Amino acid sequence: MNDKESGKLTKSADKVGVPKEVYLRMLIMGTTPKEKPEADFYGMMKELNAIGNSINQIAKVANLKGFINVKAYEENVRRLNEFIVEISKSVFTPERRNDKWLLQEFGL
Repeated sequence: MNDKESGKLTKSADKVGVPKEVYLRMLIMGTTPKEKPEADFYGMMKELNAIGNSINQIAKVANLKGFINVKAYEENVRRLNEFIVEISKSVFTPERRNDKWLLQEFGL
């Protein structure tokens, strides 16, 4: 590997937030690494988690006072949690590539 290639590898691995060795393994295994999300992503996820915590606190108080629509509450919490998981997956999960040379070379 020449200096230019090594520099590109280092820069690409840094963008993903993994060591070069891990980045290369991901490529070899046929995945497309995703770059680390911007800082605002973490702020949004923190906010969504705070909303979930607030929902739980409201539900505890409502339950103690004897008035809560349990079914509606559980459905909203389920939807919020699914939304958080989907966002995290879309940002962090590498995508499978469909490179023909990988399929032929490595039997993937």
